[in-house]
Amino acid sequence: MTLALPAPANAEMIPLDDVRAPVLTALPSGRVLLIRPVARADAGALQAYFRALTPRSRYDRLAGAGSELPAGELARTLAQGEGGRFALLVETVVDGYRSLIAEARTHLDAARRSFEIALSVHDAWQRQGVGSALLAELEQRALADDADVLVAEVLRTNDRSQGFLRRHGFHAEGIPGDWRMLRIVKPLEDRLPDAPRPLVRWI
Repeated sequence: MTLALPAPANAEMIPLDDVRAPVLTALPSGRVLLIRPVARADAGALQAYFRALTPRSRYDRLAGAGSELPAGELARTLAQGEGGRFALLVETVVDGYRSLIAEARTHLDAARRSFEIALSVHDAWQRQGVGSALLAELEQRALADDADVLVAEVLRTNDRSQGFLRRHGFHAEGIPGDWRMLRIVKPLEDRLPDAPRPLVRWI
């Protein structure tokens, strides 16, 4: 199934059968989400998104204090494909305008066949299925990259993320010598069944 959406000004034309292509998914409420690769023109919107998070959510996502993404991390986020890194944004339409409501960064370690992830959901959109939809898309991409395991590192004090990941099949492992962080992993032993994914056609 292919669905149509107005194209954002920074839309990158990616073949629809490419795993990097934007996809649509729906929340239990019926609201439609667009999950798409980040573009360099998204820098301002991405920083505005981080500034709009509550201090606790921002601290948990950045693993430290800060009002927005540090310059180096922003540059790495926008450098799609370099060093096995990739980033996704989640948008929905609010009052007729696109709104950025979640983001994720990934890093494929091909040697270890691990797919490292970090994600956040805007506070106003938490507990509505946005994080679950984004995580499902990340798992699809990890499998497409032949990864054997999903890996996330979270603060030991970040009970919300730990609980969310455990509910989705992850388990915690300690990081030797690191008292601040936990490594939370999910083996990808079984391939996901092939299923049609709604694809985006810009209009």
